[in-house]
Amino acid sequence: MNIEKEIRSRFLLLLFMFCVSIGVTAQDLYVATNGNDSNDGSINNPLATLIGARDKARSTGAKNIFIRGGRYYFDTTCELGSQDNGVSFSGFQDEKVIFDGSKFINPEQFQIVTEDNLLAKLHNNAKGKVFSRVITDTELQTLLDQPSAQISINDKMGTVARFPNIGFAHMNRSTVTGESIAESGTESAPKGPEFQLRETIDASKWGVELGRLKKMKTRGYISADWLKEDNIVHSVSASGSIKLRNGSRYGTGAGSPAEVSRLFFYHLLCELDEPGEWYYDPTDSRLYIWPIETINNNTSIGVWAGPQCFEINDGQDIEIKKMTIQNIGSGNNGQGAINVKGTSQNILVAGITFRFIAAPLTSVNFWHDVRNSKVQSCDFYDVPNNSRLYGGKITPTSVEYGNNVIENCHFTQVYSKDFYGKACGITGAGNIFRNNLIHNMNGQPVTHTGVDHIIELNEAFNVGIEEGDGGAFYTGNAMWSFGNKIRHNFVHHIMSVPKLLGRASFFSDDLDAGEEVYENVTYKGGWEVLKMNKGGGHSVVRNVVLEGYRGIRNGDASTSFYTTAMNYLSTNPTSNDKSNYIGRMLKEIGVTGWESTVTTDNWSDLINDFWYQRYPKLKSLLETSNNNNSFKPYASNYEDNMFYGNSRNILGGSVETVSGNQDVSLAIFENPSTLNLKFKEPRPSYAPNIPFDNIGLYLDAYRCAVPDKNEYRQKVKQRFDGQPAHDNSVAYDFNTINDRLYYNSGAEIYKSVPCSGAIEETGDDSYTVKATGETCLDKANGQIKIQARDAGSYIANLDGGADINFTSEWLIENLSAGTYELCITNTTSSITQCYGLDVEAGTSVTGKAITDSGKVAVNITEGTAPFDVYVNNEMVFQTSSTSFSVNAGYGDVVEVKTSEACEGVLSKTIDGIVSVSPNPTKGEFAIALSMPLKNVTVSVYNVFSQLVSSKAYPVNNGQVSLDINGAPAGIYFAAIEMGGGKPKVLKIIKK
Repeated sequence: MNIEKEIRSRFLLLLFMFCVSIGVTAQDLYVATNGNDSNDGSINNPLATLIGARDKARSTGAKNIFIRGGRYYFDTTCELGSQDNGVSFSGFQDEKVIFDGSKFINPEQFQIVTEDNLLAKLHNNAKGKVFSRVITDTELQTLLDQPSAQISINDKMGTVARFPNIGFAHMNRSTVTGESIAESGTESAPKGPEFQLRETIDASKWGVELGRLKKMKTRGYISADWLKEDNIVHSVSASGSIKLRNGSRYGTGAGSPAEVSRLFFYHLLCELDEPGEWYYDPTDSRLYIWPIETINNNTSIGVWAGPQCFEINDGQDIEIKKMTIQNIGSGNNGQGAINVKGTSQNILVAGITFRFIAAPLTSVNFWHDVRNSKVQSCDFYDVPNNSRLYGGKITPTSVEYGNNVIENCHFTQVYSKDFYGKACGITGAGNIFRNNLIHNMNGQPVTHTGVDHIIELNEAFNVGIEEGDGGAFYTGNAMWSFGNKIRHNFVHHIMSVPKLLGRASFFSDDLDAGEEVYENVTYKGGWEVLKMNKGGGHSVVRNVVLEGYRGIRNGDASTSFYTTAMNYLSTNPTSNDKSNYIGRMLKEIGVTGWESTVTTDNWSDLINDFWYQRYPKLKSLLETSNNNNSFKPYASNYEDNMFYGNSRNILGGSVETVSGNQDVSLAIFENPSTLNLKFKEPRPSYAPNIPFDNIGLYLDAYRCAVPDKNEYRQKVKQRFDGQPAHDNSVAYDFNTINDRLYYNSGAEIYKSVPCSGAIEETGDDSYTVKATGETCLDKANGQIKIQARDAGSYIANLDGGADINFTSEWLIENLSAGTYELCITNTTSSITQCYGLDVEAGTSVTGKAITDSGKVAVNITEGTAPFDVYVNNEMVFQTSSTSFSVNAGYGDVVEVKTSEACEGVLSKTIDGIVSVSPNPTKGEFAIALSMPLKNVTVSVYNVFSQLVSSKAYPVNNGQVSLDINGAPAGIYFAAIEMGGGKPKVLKIIKK
C-alpha cells in the first residue's frame, strides 16, 4: 500500500510539473534607457542592456525582448548561441531605437577658433567658422589619430579635411619623375613619384603642415583606371612639387595603364574649408570641426568606436528587428555589426538601419555554414562594405544550398565622399538576392561566385561612378560557376568616365562561364551592357537593352590563355594562380586523384560526372575547348533580345548561337520619360512578361515608406539627359569632371522618405529657417525664424507681402497655422531661395497608456512638460519625463495635464483587460484581467467575421487561458464579455 501511495504521489508530481510547463508562458522582456539590469524586465521595470536582457531571457525562458525608444551606447558585443534559440530582439512598436557605438566627445568645451597661431594653420575660408577643443581622454586621442578614424556629428557622418572636396585632383603626367614602380619606400628613402598637380594648391601651407606632422595621405586611381590605391605624402615643395613615399603598382609616368592619374589628399588641416569637415592634430591633441550646425551643449559628437553589436554562433530561430546600429569602428576583417556564423539557421535580420560602420567591418554577414536565414527590409548607407551572403557548398559529387536571402534592402551613400566597396558579396550555392535598390556607390556593388544563386528584381543605377572597367553585377574567373539565374533586374545610368575603359550592367569576366541572364531591362546600361568576357556556356535571352553603347559583348580568348593554362597542368596543376583556370576548377569538381593523372589531353575527362549531368552546357563547353585547344565562348546563345538606340547591338566571338534578336521602338513601353519601361498591354508577341512593377523596394511591415519609383527615376533620367552612357569622342575635362561624375542620389532619394531619418531637407545652407507651430489650437502664435549664415544684405518676403530688409536675423511672429511661402534674396549676388514652410496647428495632449498588474505605463507623444499626474482627481506627482508609470487599479481614472491648459487632458479609465500574451502566438495565449471575475465569455472571430469559437472560461489568478491551435495562421479577434456594456475586443496574431 505504501508503494502504491509513493507511485501515485510521483505520478501526481509529474502531472503537476507537466501542467505547469504547458500552462505558464514566460513574460516578455523590455529594455529601456532608464532601465536597470537588476530589474525584472517588465514594461514598468525594464532592463538596461542587450546583454542584461539576453541573460534574463536565459534564466526565465522569455523569448520576446522589446527595446523601448531611445539611444543605447554599447562597447560590448551581445553574443548569442544555441542557448538563445527562439529569442527575438525587436524595437518596441514604432519607437525609434538606436544602438550607438560612439565614444562621445563633450561638446561644451568647443569654441570658435580665434587664436592667431591656430588661425594660421587653417584655410582662409574657415576663419570664424571652425570650432576646436583639446582632447585629453587618451582613448579618444588614440581613436582620432587612426588613419581610418571617422566621426559623426548629430548623426551625420563627418568628412576628414581633404582636397579637393569632392572627386579627384590630377597629376600633370608630364611632370612625373623618380618613381620606383611597386616598391615601398621609407621616410628617409621614398620610392614614389614626384609630380605637380593640374589644380592650384597652397603649396606653402601644405609644406609647412607636412613639415610639422607627417599625416597627409592620398587615395586614388594613379596607375590604373580600375585600381584605387592608398599612399603617403612624403613632401611638398614651395613650388608645388609633391613626392609620394611608395611606388604605385603599375607606374604613373609614360606607359602607365591609367588614362588619367587621379587622386585626392586627406588628413590635411589647411584644407578644412567647408561645413561637415574635421581634423585631429595629434601634436597638441586638438580636434577641429566646421559644423553644419553651430555646436552647442546639445550637439552629439562621436568617434566611431563600437565593436560588433550582435554575434550569433550556432543559433537557430533568432530574430533581430527594428533598430538602427551605427558608429562602429572597432574590429577585425570578417566581423560585422551583426555577424552570423557557425551552423546558425533560420536567422532573421529585419528592419535594421546600418550606418556609419568603418572598414574592415561589414554591416551583416551570413557565413559559409549558415542556412535558411534572411536579411529583410534593411537600409545600408555610409558603409564601405555592406553584406556577405554566403552559405551552401559544392563538392565534386554534390551541391548543398545555403537558402540564405537578402531582400528588399536599400544600399547607398548619403554623407560619405569616398567609400569604395560593395553592397553584397555572394558565394556558396543556392542563395538569393532580390528586390534590392543599389545606387550612388563605387566599385562593383554586387559580386557573385558559386552556383545556382538567384539575383532578381533588383534595381541598380549610378554605381561605379569613378572607376574604369567593372560592372553593377560582377563575377569572374570561375569556369564552373553554372546555374546562376540573373533575371528581371532593372539597371540604368551606368555612366562611363570619359576616356576610361567603360563599364557594364552585367559583367562575367575572365573566362567565367555558365551565367543565365534573361529578361532584364537596361537603360543607358554602360559601355558594354551585357559583357561576357571570353567565357562560354552563357545563355543571354529576352533582355531589353536601351541606349547603351554596345548591347551584348563577348569574344574569343587569345591562344596564350589556353597555352598558359596547359603549362600549369604540366608543371603546377594545383596552383591557385588566376591563370591556372583548369587546375583550379579540378580542385573544386574533379574526380579523386585527378592531380596525379591530369594531362593536357585528358583534363576534360577528369570532371566528376555529377557536374556534367547537372550542367550539360558545362560538358559541352569543356569538351569543345579541349578538342579545339582554345578558350572561346562555346555553348553560348544570345537569343530574342530587344534593342533600341545602341551603337552596336551584339559584338560577339566566332562560335555563339545568335538568333531572334531585334530592334524595337520605345512606343511599346508605358512611359519611357519616367523610365516606366513596362511593356504596354497587349504586349507584342515577342515580349516576355517581365514583372517590371515588382522590381525594387516594396512596402512591408518593416518599412515606414518606400520612395516613389516614377519620381526618383524621372529625376535620375533628367540628371543625365543629353549624356550618353559611353562616348569615345568626349574629352576628359579636368575642370568639369567632378561635377559631371558625382550625383548624390542617396541624399535625393532619402529626402523623399523622411520617416527613414536618414537626411533632413535643408536646401542651401546659406540660411537656417525654422518654423515653430502654435502652442495650442487656434492660438495664432506660430513663428518663422530666419538666420543668415553670413551677415549681409537680404530681402525676405512672406506670401507676397511687404519686403523686409535684414542683415542677419528676422523673426516673424503671431502666425496662424498654415502653409507659407518664404523667399529670401541676397542683394549682393541677386540669388533668391524660396521655402515652403508649415506652421503646425497647436495640438492637444496625446499619448498611450498601457495597464499592467496594478500599474499604468504612460508615454506622452504630444504635450508640453512638466506633466501633472492625477488618479481619481487627486494629484499624485509631477514629472518632465514623457514616459512614466503610476499605480492604479480597476475602475480608477488616470489623468495627465500639461503645463499648457489649452492642450487638454489625457485620460485613461482602467478597464478590465490588462494584456494578452504571447502575441503573436503559436496557438496558446492568456488574457490578463484586473476585474474580480470568476468566469468570462470569450468569442473568437477570424478576419472575415466568422465565428471560430465561443464559450465561458474560468478566470484563474486573474487570467483566462485560450488556445487556437486548430486554426490556421492569421489575424483573429477575441471579444470578451464582462457585463455592463460592449465587449472588449483584442487583436490576436497567430503565427
